[in-house]
Amino acid sequence: MEIQMEINAAEATFEARLAAIEATLAELESAIATNVSASVTNTRKTLPPGMATLLSKQGVAVDAMASLDAGSLDSALQSLSIEQRIAVKAQLLRSGMIG
Repeated sequence: MEIQMEINAAEATFEARLAAIEATLAELESAIATNVSASVTNTRKTLPPGMATLLSKQGVAVDAMASLDAGSLDSALQSLSIEQRIAVKAQLLRSGMIG
């Protein structure tokens, strides 16, 4: 009987510790999620020279990319093939210039 009481007490202690660890883990996971999303969106905002040249040939001012909307980007890239448009948009997305 005494052994059973010790086992029950140890089990209750472990359950309390487990609950505390799970709460800490949940807090850390939420902190990581917010920090990761902030670091992903706060990446560098520059383009490789080749991409900047391609955009300037299409009449897109690279300095004005911060205020560029999707409609004007699409109209500027209309003369390019689908593959080139996808490549340009993928590079702009990777560089953080569009979201």
